Amino acid sequence: MPATALRQQTIARCRHIVVKVGTHALCTANGQVDLAAVDRLASQIAAVIQSGRRVTLVASGAIASGMGELGLAARPKTMPQLQAAAAVGQGRLMQTFHDVFARYGVR
Repeated sequence: MPATALRQQTIARCRHIVVKVGTHALCTANGQVDLAAVDRLASQIAAVIQSGRRVTLVASGAIASGMGELGLAARPKTMPQLQAAAAVGQGRLMQTFHDVFARYGVR
């Protein structure tokens, strides 16, 4: 059996899927949340949920999103600066996820 068919067969039997998305999938080069990318992700996850499966979303991007919100041109170097950017960015990401996923009836 080809690897693709085996992979599809395995996924079809899964009841709970964990989706991990990285910073580059969620944020633009200047640190702004890519709303079109989040919308595509939400649409795909909603379809999986509607098929009767549970989905857990694990997302990176808090620091990059915080950089965009704070207007930082370069990634912070110190731990306090990284934590500050992540704190600001995490709130931004969560609000974006909430708003976009709500369009698809997903909480």
